[in-house]
Amino acid sequence: MTASEKVKVLWLSRHQILTAEIKALEKLLDKPEIIMYPYQVYNIDYIVENVIKPRNIRVVISLLPLTITSRLVQLASEKGFEVWQPQMLHLHNHDTPNCKDFDPDRDIMLKTRDHDNKVFYRHSRFMYFQRIKEIKIDAEPILPPSEKRDMKKELEKTGVVK
Repeated sequence: MTASEKVKVLWLSRHQILTAEIKALEKLLDKPEIIMYPYQVYNIDYIVENVIKPRNIRVVISLLPLTITSRLVQLASEKGFEVWQPQMLHLHNHDTPNCKDFDPDRDIMLKTRDHDNKVFYRHSRFMYFQRIKEIKIDAEPILPPSEKRDMKKELEKTGVVK
């Protein structure tokens, strides 16, 4: 993608886009067409096939959980789009949603709870976008030996493992 291309961008988040994020996209992509998708995402393959591909989306900005974003990144090169994420700088925490340093164009106050269920607000500021090139989750099941044997038999029946 070059700076002069007209590019469709999918904002894949329930969080509203900040003015600073729009300005950053306009500098990077020359008046991008931003398509908001503020709904719950249950199946990323569905989003790719029914939202991204039909609209020829070239950039997907994801603020989704890591496991969902990981699947999105896996599909990105195969389906012809990039996955970006806003990089936020955590400034400080507050007991209230008010801060004298809050800039509505580039800041968010995220309501959060601590380990004692006490509410506090994380004050963060948009810095830039980053392209997500790879997310690797290296995992293995943790099962007692008897269940491992049973699981292996089940997987062999499906043809997933030989």
